[in-house]
Amino acid sequence: MVVLKKVLVPIAVGTEPMEAVIVIDVLRRAGADVTVASVTSQLCVDAARGVTIVADALISACVDTVFDLISIPGGMLGTVNLRTNMTLWRMLRDHVEEGRIYGALSEAPAFLLGKWGFLWNLKATCAPSSMGTLSSYAIAVDSRLQLDGKAVTSQGLGTTMEYALALVEQLFGTEKADELSGLRLMMPFEPNNTFFHTWPPNLFQRTCAGSTRRPKVLLSIVDGLEEMEAVMIIDVLRRAKAEVVVASAGDKLEVMASRKVRLVADMLHSDAVEQSYDLIMWLGGLGFARARAVEDSDDEALVLEPHELLKESPFTGICETPSSMMVAGKVIISRGLGTTLLFSLTIVDLLLGREKALEIAKLMLVENFHSTSASDLA
Repeated sequence: MVVLKKVLVPIAVGTEPMEAVIVIDVLRRAGADVTVASVTSQLCVDAARGVTIVADALISACVDTVFDLISIPGGMLGTVNLRTNMTLWRMLRDHVEEGRIYGALSEAPAFLLGKWGFLWNLKATCAPSSMGTLSSYAIAVDSRLQLDGKAVTSQGLGTTMEYALALVEQLFGTEKADELSGLRLMMPFEPNNTFFHTWPPNLFQRTCAGSTRRPKVLLSIVDGLEEMEAVMIIDVLRRAKAEVVVASAGDKLEVMASRKVRLVADMLHSDAVEQSYDLIMWLGGLGFARARAVEDSDDEALVLEPHELLKESPFTGICETPSSMMVAGKVIISRGLGTTLLFSLTIVDLLLGREKALEIAKLMLVENFHSTSASDLA
């Protein structure tokens, strides 16, 4: 009988949604039984940047379960709120004493694992801004990812995929981690660090760059969407101060994504369409595409082709091209998961300018968004 690996991902008000959702998604892809546990009194948790995640259970319902891994997402507010929960502290204390795998990202290695004494005499890393605090509780190492004993730590947002795959390797072995890496989950490393194909320098005329007007973006979500894509795009654009309206294309606000992560939209699509937007976006995931009543093909084509939005465009035959991303006219498409961060930053570049995109990339520890800009590729 196959015994499932059990994983606990606790979340709190202020938790970084990317750091929670990417880990949940990747571990479920690997075959782990992941429980998303709320440390609040309710299942709906308001994570950072206005993302609402619906947990699977309250932390109090998880105390009798033995987990193979506990992974703590970051975000300063979320970390502090997790740290005040004594049920989580007792669970993690017993978990560490029993020699099981545990990990944390961003501020959580310093302000939760470190302060609770679970990194003593271990090498660990964390968000660069928290390294001073971490050095009081661990052997602080300035690296994107650090493994020591059963502890896995990482710097945060831009390193979350590396961290998640490291957890897969710890639980399931190198072969499974390599298998998932082959699904294009990691950001692409193309020759000369060039990630984008040529597009006009003023695709959206950057009407919002240098002004006080916030660009308005509509993001449609529905059951079966890729939760990683949704959370990364929302996070990046809201960091850039874009007004992002998340609209459910179904008949209810709560949406069940492809890896069973439950997200809550801001409004129904029927209400959202009454407004005007600078940018309208669809996501991948066959559940989303089939909800648009189209037979299977590439995710982008499932939504765009039936409405002739790709007619006579360079996107014809994109399945056969090696491109991570393509832009033509005022249409942008990307291959998906591993390109989503770069795709989001490119949208920031086009809407708000290169300086804002670089600012967000640096904040999120995205190392590869530097060599090519929209204006450079004219």
